[in-house]
Amino acid sequence: MKRTKVTVYIFSGLLASLASLILIGRLGAAEPTIGNLWELDAIAAAAIGGASLMGGKGSVFGTLIGVIILGVLRNGLTLLNIQAFYQLLATGLIIIIAMLIDRATRGK
Repeated sequence: MKRTKVTVYIFSGLLASLASLILIGRLGAAEPTIGNLWELDAIAAAAIGGASLMGGKGSVFGTLIGVIILGVLRNGLTLLNIQAFYQLLATGLIIIIAMLIDRATRGK
């Protein structure tokens, strides 16, 4: 069990460093706050994809569907010239709605 946790943390760290290298290469600059609030998008994508925020259930396929839905929503809001604050508000509302649906379908 301990070896599995350590392996997952190592793999997660390697993927995070690879993602940061790709982002730095794309933007041509590095800032410590460049990924600020991206964790909200990750939580929203997992919640939209059907992962329970209380733990225990979820799938990679569902999360990928959630990423696509969230990306289309974010792109649509950007094309409609909606301010970034309201885009974050929409993401938060999606998380709340997904939690309510999860709670209603699974019970307390």
